[in-house]
Amino acid sequence: MKPQLKQLHMTLAFQYAAEKHDALMRMAEKIDPQCSAHWEIQVFSRDAAVKSAEVRRVLKNYKPQQADELELQTEDFVFMEPEEHKTSPDGWFKGTSWRSGLSAFFPGNFTSQCAQMEVWTLHRYVTLPNFVSAQKEDTLKRQNGWKKAQASLPPEQMEVDAPELVVSLPEKAQSSSGEYDNVWGISEDVSRLYAKVNKPDTKSSAPEVQRPPRKLLISRHGERCDFAFYKTWFDKSFDEEGRYSRMNLNCPKFLVSRSSYKDFSKDAPLTLIGRQQARITGEALLDAGQYVTSVYCSPSLRCVETATEILKGMRSPCRLRVEPCLYEWAGWCKPIPQFMSPMELEANGFPVDSQYTPYLTPAEISLSESVADYYSRSYSFTRTIMQKHRAEGGTFLFVGHSGSLDACTRQMLGHQPRDPGGFRDCIRGCPYCALCCMEEDSGIAGAVGGGWRTAERSPSDGDRWRLVEPPVL
Repeated sequence: MKPQLKQLHMTLAFQYAAEKHDALMRMAEKIDPQCSAHWEIQVFSRDAAVKSAEVRRVLKNYKPQQADELELQTEDFVFMEPEEHKTSPDGWFKGTSWRSGLSAFFPGNFTSQCAQMEVWTLHRYVTLPNFVSAQKEDTLKRQNGWKKAQASLPPEQMEVDAPELVVSLPEKAQSSSGEYDNVWGISEDVSRLYAKVNKPDTKSSAPEVQRPPRKLLISRHGERCDFAFYKTWFDKSFDEEGRYSRMNLNCPKFLVSRSSYKDFSKDAPLTLIGRQQARITGEALLDAGQYVTSVYCSPSLRCVETATEILKGMRSPCRLRVEPCLYEWAGWCKPIPQFMSPMELEANGFPVDSQYTPYLTPAEISLSESVADYYSRSYSFTRTIMQKHRAEGGTFLFVGHSGSLDACTRQMLGHQPRDPGGFRDCIRGCPYCALCCMEEDSGIAGAVGGGWRTAERSPSDGDRWRLVEPPVL
């Protein structure tokens, strides 16, 4: 490219429907070129092998019914050839999953077409200072100074006109813009053309509000009765009529009310020590200056009780969102326990958000789930929550099981899921109320403060995350 033609070409809208063109043009013409603009340079990459493919966003989960069908999970994307619309007789298309790389047939009505930018990978972004706004501010100051000077002069010495407010372009841009426009056959007024790339700032007098980086805290539950006293806990705690009496002073004095006492055999509560572990974990987080904005927990009773005690220790008013997707690997416990519903938990005094719609229902967790499926389930939910809260930022708390600490963070940090042996080795010896933290990397050195040390850092899915070590409890 010749030096005199080096220009930045901006696209205000990309891959939009043809019928939207006139409305977008009217919106562009209303942009005020005198307003300051906030610029951010972002560097993306894309897979050249699928540049001609149609990208479709998955709207609803789909479990394959046949060997040649593709599993669909929300927040995933599917690549397919545009010709599939013409060759498919029944609305089933052949495509490739962006997440798994597998190719098979999928129902088109479970997906919707989206822009290819949705699957581009963000490598780096830089926020530029507002040069235009600063230049205008300097000119206004000079104008105000001129007005004050004029006010002190006799009427016959006052000048008629004030200095003009002019925002000039760099010299090279002024000299080459005409030639650049001629090359591309642009005949309209240059100032009117470039006015369309400025963004109006309706609150130019107010400072720009920066959202806090997203931070994810993940905690294992506290000590549980059936592990502290083994399987004999249930047999020794209930009589034939289902009446409860505690077999040890470490057992809870009273149990919550549920539809059947037999459900406690697969879904045991915390011990009193377990509750205390969770409470002091919350107090330690409070002492470290941590404040959570959202809490998601496994439907296991031990996890609900742990989350409740952590919130008490943090003095947090947050309500629990019971999420079956945070339940442990199904290979540990078959069948899936009969969990208490959010309404039942709320009736027993737990601070549960009964209006929350979970990502998965317990019935959707496969009993034949592999370790790889468990990692995929955990990663998919974590990624969905991080995207959901991307705009406002904040700190989120997941309360789950020993495997949750690795399964929810590993792929977010750019690593592959562990194999079954590695998974078992990883969680072996995981202490009760073990805590890990993953924080969005803002690109600023020393962004993790207050005693939180960086442990690991890696890119993932366009966002940048790092694993940090919480304070010693």
